[in-house]
Amino acid sequence: MKPSNHRLAERRLISLVQDGQWEVDADGRVWRVGMRHGLRAGGSQVIPVRRRRAEKILPLGYMMLRAVLDGVRVVGLAHRVVWQHLRGDIPEGMVINHRNGVKDDNRPANLECVSYSENTIHAHRVGLIDQRGQRNPAAKLSDHDVAAIRIAYAGVGVTM
Repeated sequence: MKPSNHRLAERRLISLVQDGQWEVDADGRVWRVGMRHGLRAGGSQVIPVRRRRAEKILPLGYMMLRAVLDGVRVVGLAHRVVWQHLRGDIPEGMVINHRNGVKDDNRPANLECVSYSENTIHAHRVGLIDQRGQRNPAAKLSDHDVAAIRIAYAGVGVTM
């Protein structure tokens, strides 16, 4: 089976870690490691430059990685890259879950590989997803409308 586009992108991003252009630290942060070519007395040498964070935070709270490789922008989620760098490929049908529910906490101890349904159950349990009442995308009535209907039904003479 051919990997999907996001899996191919993740593999390309992981190659940056394997090639030493990026580093993953013990807290699951991804760093760009730049090198500068300079001249010193005696010839040319490569001088390490300060590391800088490779991640950017997305509006939903996840950390995103991006790079331009061979003129093509490659984008992936940091927690997936951290998992694959430290523990190997993510099996088909599985996703990486943040145990504490904090989406930018990519510490290896906070990441676990779970099924889609386990991930959804966890999101409901920790309060990341709340689709009760009018927050449900399929809701036709607001919470206020439901309360008014219940009050009317509780009164005398109002039925369906």
